[in-house]
Amino acid sequence: MLAIKKESGEVLWQTNLDGGFGNSFVSLATDGALVLAHTRGSLFCMDAASGQLLWKNDLPGLGYGLASICANPGQSDSPPELPAHLTAGS
Repeated sequence: MLAIKKESGEVLWQTNLDGGFGNSFVSLATDGALVLAHTRGSLFCMDAASGQLLWKNDLPGLGYGLASICANPGQSDSPPELPAHLTAGS
């Protein structure tokens, strides 16, 4: 996986994602500070500025297919906030 500067096409960083088996397609999400990437049954978290691998989760028991992932902008240690209409009456 690599990050490219959108204005010039310059490669900013490149990181090898060592996954397990299955499709080599990469699903990505970012909150601006972190990049989440899923490929071959493993989920990776990298620093968005440097590409440094922060952690990897092999997601045991969840298979090797494609994944949909989401990153919520804001503090990475904040609990997710649900919209008011989903929490009303709870």
